This record gives sequence, structure tokens and C-alpha cells, in this order.
Amino acid sequence: MYNSSLLVIQKLLSTNAYLGHQIPTSDFQGYLYEFRNEMAIINLEKTLICLQRACNLIEFIIRAKGHFLLVNTNIEYNKIIQQMAKKTNQSYINHKWIGGFLTNWKHMKNV
Repeated sequence: MYNSSLLVIQKLLSTNAYLGHQIPTSDFQGYLYEFRNEMAIINLEKTLICLQRACNLIEFIIRAKGHFLLVNTNIEYNKIIQQMAKKTNQSYINHKWIGGFLTNWKHMKNV
């Protein structure tokens, strides 16, 4: 594993990113490392692979002048999401997500 990968895993560990739900869904099973005290422990090596893929896709979209929507509902990350969206000229939502915002636009534009 690369040094940068180890640094990312250390950062994930320090932020408790490995802690999952007490009862993970079946589609979550492939990403589990084990259970401890009835809490799912997420496999950080698989998480890192998924993060790298996601970053590559985001980079591709930005380089191709594409557009995506950053959605955040955690107040702790508001500043980071806002800065990243502005830096990359993307859209963002930093507050409560309204159900149907994208899938029911005919109704939402009249609200």
C-alpha cells in the first residue's frame, strides 16, 4: 500500500469513519470488516478504493466542464462544502434536503 494511502486510512481512523450502523443493510455487507460490541466496523481498505474512484470521477466531470450537486446536511461540513463548490464552480445545498427537489421538479418550482 502507498504511503499516501496509509495516511488516508490513518485519517479515516482518527475521524471514526470506520464505525458503521448497528444493523447494516444487506448491500453494506461487502464493505464490512467485522462486528465489535454489536457495531459494524467498515473495511477502510475498501473504503479507500471507493474514495479514490469517486475522486477520479469528480475530477473527470470537472475537467469535462460537467456539473454536479454537492448535498450536505451536516452543519460541521458546511464551510468545506461551500468552499469546494465555489472553487470548482459547482452547485451545493448546505441545509435540509427537501424530498422531491430533483425528482418532482414540476411541483417544487411552484412551492
